[in-house]
Amino acid sequence: MIPTTFKDSTTRDSPRPKRDNSKSNAINAKKSTSQTLSHLQSLLHRRTRLQIEDPGEIMDGYDYESLLRNSRIETLRECAEEALEEIQSSRGELEILEMALMMESRGGGM
Repeated sequence: MIPTTFKDSTTRDSPRPKRDNSKSNAINAKKSTSQTLSHLQSLLHRRTRLQIEDPGEIMDGYDYESLLRNSRIETLRECAEEALEEIQSSRGELEILEMALMMESRGGGM
């Protein structure tokens, strides 16, 4: 059964999702995106520094528009990866809060 809500996926009865190196994969993806973005930004700066005014002129395999577009796509990818990281972190914090509430309710009933 696939959980339909966030609460369903965090209940005690449901099996924990397998991590299978997902954290290391996320770190590698973030590093790769950061390196790609840095490279594209350096190419943009080089075009400016060399005063290449023709936007259609191809340099390092990119014209100005495709270079700018790829740079913006990588920026969006980096933001998406950070958002997913924050969501995962929030999920872990939610689990900790749920355990704290359960412990508090058990302690208050005794």
